[in-house]
Amino acid sequence: MYKMFIDSIYARRHPYFITESHLIIDHFSTACAGFGEEGCDSGRKTFVEDSSDLEGLRQAHQLLRQRFTVGQLAALAFPDLPYTLEQIFFYAFASLACTADDHEDDLQNGTRSLPIVRVNGVLSQMPEFTRTFNCFDGEPMNAPEKSVCYLFGENAVSTEDRS
Repeated sequence: MYKMFIDSIYARRHPYFITESHLIIDHFSTACAGFGEEGCDSGRKTFVEDSSDLEGLRQAHQLLRQRFTVGQLAALAFPDLPYTLEQIFFYAFASLACTADDHEDDLQNGTRSLPIVRVNGVLSQMPEFTRTFNCFDGEPMNAPEKSVCYLFGENAVSTEDRS
């Protein structure tokens, strides 16, 4: 759903969307260097896939928080693993994005970020991840709130509000 809208002509022409899009493009371009990937070319060419991953994961996380209580999310998901249910959610995203999949063509033609950038670029844009894993200020996975970009939802701001 997000991919169809993000890739639409309407979205590409709307001033608000253009501003937020450039911020996400810059974030993923910077993520290439920040996460140590040589030959990485994320940004403008990977925007549709990167932003769809980001907004899709945000939506999935919102549904997770609606389905489970704060206590359930903070509880250990499995008795033999030291991870909470909410942490397992983020690990599941990372494992899906980092496994061999049927998107090899997207990697070859440059429309999808390399797996490490795809995962870390998305997760470093999510304050929910930062809180769940207690990332400290200044760590690569803890983007300052002013650097977090939202294309959709209640946290999305208009171009006039962005400072």
